[in-house]
Amino acid sequence: MGPVLKLFLSIILVLIIAMVATWYIKKPQAPQIVEMNEEKSLPPRETNIEIFKNIPIETIKPQISPKPQIKTFQEVGTETATSEESIETLEIIITAKELRFNPTEITTKSNLPLVIIFKNEDNIPLDLKISNESWSIKSDLVAPGSTTKIEIKFPGPGEYEFYSTVPIAQEKNMKGKIIVK
Repeated sequence: MGPVLKLFLSIILVLIIAMVATWYIKKPQAPQIVEMNEEKSLPPRETNIEIFKNIPIETIKPQISPKPQIKTFQEVGTETATSEESIETLEIIITAKELRFNPTEITTKSNLPLVIIFKNEDNIPLDLKISNESWSIKSDLVAPGSTTKIEIKFPGPGEYEFYSTVPIAQEKNMKGKIIVK
């Protein structure tokens, strides 16, 4: 075959491929807005399925436990919990502001579950990590002006340090401690 014939056949082949490609690939069309009025509305669906007609429906009521009574008092920089027999958990609020925690020292009992409400009133995202030599728990980053809850059951008595793992907070020595008796 001559070079002109090869060129001509190549051009025809490219044109055929382009036509087939445009035939298979359709351009997406903008969705059409169809207004429904009462004349064009669909008939109601039959929802009474034969299998479910004879099944009795039971109402389940959740068990509501009484709200625990919590007594706390605050000394300078220290929050200590005193409890009665009915206490199930203790809630403590730790606030971060100007790269400092308030309170910086918390005392609680070892058998008492603790809920820490971490409020970030600083202008940067911060997290809260609580740990000792053999145990730790850490929150996600908390945006400025936001709050998170951490539920804790300490493994035993001891001192647990709380701090932020954000580098600038570590540079500013932003930390405190929880004493579990």
